[in-house]
This record gives sequence, C-alpha cells and structure tokens, in this order.
Amino acid sequence: MIKTKIYIIFLMLSLACGSPSLSPADYVHWVENRDNGLIYSKKVGLFEYSILYKPVEYIAIKELGKEEINQKRIEGKLKELKDLQYFTLKIKADEGNDLLKAGITEEAEYYDRLNYISGFMADDIKLIEGKDTLVCRLYNMERNYGLAPYNNIVLAFDAKENNNQDKQIEINDKGFGVGKMILRIKKEDIENIPQLKL
Repeated sequence: MIKTKIYIIFLMLSLACGSPSLSPADYVHWVENRDNGLIYSKKVGLFEYSILYKPVEYIAIKELGKEEINQKRIEGKLKELKDLQYFTLKIKADEGNDLLKAGITEEAEYYDRLNYISGFMADDIKLIEGKDTLVCRLYNMERNYGLAPYNNIVLAFDAKENNNQDKQIEINDKGFGVGKMILRIKKEDIENIPQLKL
C-alpha cells in the first residue's frame, strides 16, 4: 500500500514538473489508475458497470507483454490498432456473487443472461462522440466460469479523425434488467494522457 502511494506521488510530481512522458510500465499504471479519469463506474441495483478507455499505446504494451518493447515493435502494433478505439466494460455483481446468478429466481434466467452477455449485448452498446453514434465493431466477453463476481467485455468502435470529445458509452442493458445508462470518459482526461517514452 505504501509503495503504491509513493509510486502515485512520484508520477504526479514527474507530470507536474513538465515530464509528460512515461516508460511502458509507468504508462500502464497511469492508465489503470482511477484518479486519472480513464475509468468511470456506475452502480445500478445489484450491479456495478465500469468502463476503461484504453489508448492504443496501452494495448500495444499489454499485447507485447514480456517481449522487448522498442520503437519498431510499438509502431507495428500501433499501425494494427489505429483504426479502432478500445474500451473494457466490466460488469460486477455486489457482495461477491456470480454475475450471471445475482438476483435470479430460476435457472432459465441464468442461461438467458449467459446468451445475452456472450454476444447479443453488442447490439445494445453504442459510443456517442459529439453528434456521432458509433456501433460496436468488436465485442469479446472474457468468460470466467463463475470464478469472479464480474465479467470483462472488450469493446471497440471506429476511430474518428477528430477524436477530442467526451466518449459516452451508451448501454441499453436488456439482460440484467438495468435498462439505459451512459458511462462517460471526459475529453479533458483523454487530453491529459501522457506520451509513451521508449
């Protein structure tokens, strides 16, 4: 816990001192730090919905993993990823319950939810940027077989040339009985994303 606090203070000081570029490991920590605004959560009934905006540099670092990260490898990954913008939607049940079983009264509801979150939900998720409404181009639910009280869903939408706007993920959830909601990542927080230093 103390190491995390020291690390956060170090990052904040380095950014405040005019050093807006981070190493790959620091870049990943920065993106995943809730205080930086790229994660937004909303609790509705038994469920919590969180969205993580993932810059393409973040995805490139994660995909390269333990490989040697250098300019050439990063540029290759960025070229592959540049046409889409990426998010992870996390849906979590309260009190550590299995997400698909939370609040159900009969077994059929479990299978209805499983079918919905496995793919049909993609039709009920949109990205609103200014006056544009974009459909989901990539939807991949990471199945955890009840080992965690949440499920992660990787989402991707077309990338626009003028990308400097609030990103509003609109979800019209028909599988968990929650209905319509908006999860918003602010333009200012996207503009504050540091540069990647290699």
